[in-house]
Amino acid sequence: MRAETPFASGRAFYRFWLNLSRPGFAAWPVAAVANHSQSAEVGSRHFAIPAERRLINVLRAGIAGAVPKRAWLPLQGLSA
Repeated sequence: MRAETPFASGRAFYRFWLNLSRPGFAAWPVAAVANHSQSAEVGSRHFAIPAERRLINVLRAGIAGAVPKRAWLPLQGLSA
């Protein structure tokens, strides 16, 4: 099996994240779990990730709430 490049892994991760948002979910990365070797090992065992694969990131996900109002001011309000 050929090793997956970090670029390909990242692309797959972001596609997964974007696809998760389509049905109305919001997700927040918890990269510290994947970045900490002991936590990544525990997570990999718990979710039966094969040894030839690696944990890229972890997402905390839930149903998305209302989209907040834009904080930007209209351009007309900024001119003197």
